Amino acid sequence: MQRAETEEGERAIDLERGPLLRVRRLRLGPDEQHLVILIHHIAVDEWSGALLLDFLGYAEAARAVVAAIERVLADPAAPRTPDLGGRATTDKLGRAIAEAL
Repeated sequence: MQRAETEEGERAIDLERGPLLRVRRLRLGPDEQHLVILIHHIAVDEWSGALLLDFLGYAEAARAVVAAIERVLADPAAPRTPDLGGRATTDKLGRAIAEAL
């Protein structure tokens, strides 16, 4: 399962042609499935992503994501993308948020 999720995440999103959102169902067995949702950050912000997690029944995960984002944004030493007045890449900011989780 980890390999399939990694492969899906590494597949590039074409901003010209889309789609900006991809959904993949992974069947792990007769009674177990995982849903992989990949959304480009241009299509959804972190708050909307947290709302989606909450809607899917993962309220604790939603709260954790929001808390991690808030911790990173409150840290003056954390990476900032140009839209936040910094020079870091989106990938670097995303990694900082992931580490904060």
